[in-house]
Amino acid sequence: MQVRIKEIVICFLILFCLNNCSKQPKRERIVRQWIGKEIKFPNQTFIFSISNKSFNKNKPYKILKCIDPEECVSCNLHLYEWKNLIKEMDSTPILIYVMSNDIASVEIKARKEQYDYPIYIDKHAELKELNKLRDEPEYRTFLLDSTNRVIAIGDPIQNPEIKRLYLNIITGKAPSQKEEILSTTILLDKPSIDFGIFPWKEEQKAKFIIKNTGNESLVIKDIITSCDCTTVSYKKEPVPPNESLEVEITFKAEHPEVFERDITVYCNADNAPVEVTVKGEAK
Repeated sequence: MQVRIKEIVICFLILFCLNNCSKQPKRERIVRQWIGKEIKFPNQTFIFSISNKSFNKNKPYKILKCIDPEECVSCNLHLYEWKNLIKEMDSTPILIYVMSNDIASVEIKARKEQYDYPIYIDKHAELKELNKLRDEPEYRTFLLDSTNRVIAIGDPIQNPEIKRLYLNIITGKAPSQKEEILSTTILLDKPSIDFGIFPWKEEQKAKFIIKNTGNESLVIKDIITSCDCTTVSYKKEPVPPNESLEVEITFKAEHPEVFERDITVYCNADNAPVEVTVKGEAK
């Protein structure tokens, strides 16, 4: 990897995928440690698939997504989004490693989302141990080259800027700087939504308002949820100054649980991205 490209990628990641400025020195150090590192894979891994479809192994890049043993498998697979991303990224292989023996949840989600690519079941979390993966989710998704070395870090499903970075690298473009969009200011009518206690089979809906309090149009790049059970809908047009955008949230529990989910709004606000927390108890 050329040094110049490596430094641009590191700077891009620091600026866009890691949004807490107070932790930036630590995160920059972690990113620098991982760029160029070779990922080692377990020798024996169970491969689950609802079809015989496979990836082209001759592609120059691959994306590795690791789901930690402590994470909810069903909540974190995001198979529908990965399926769409595969098409956008010229069929770049997506290696989803579920470090758990919860094969039932994997099968249910794969069939529901019609995800017909392989999913790797690492029952004993050997991938995590072999590579000393960190516990923080933001450091467990990697763009790898053909020798399994880390080119970039970050989840393109959870961050549109990381998605843009990955696309630039895969298509042969130099990682570009942030688009010149004039920034504005916003005000959320509520930082969190509490659904309270409700029967787990009943779908829950709520809304929150984003008001454009600045002098430029508000441009929503993406609104991303941390779990497949939470979805959002909103108008995609820019929001003029002093006007508001209504975002509707739908939560559908897959089983009884006490939950807390994050909804992240990526936009051209000075303090973006901003988060709204959704919580409650599905009984």
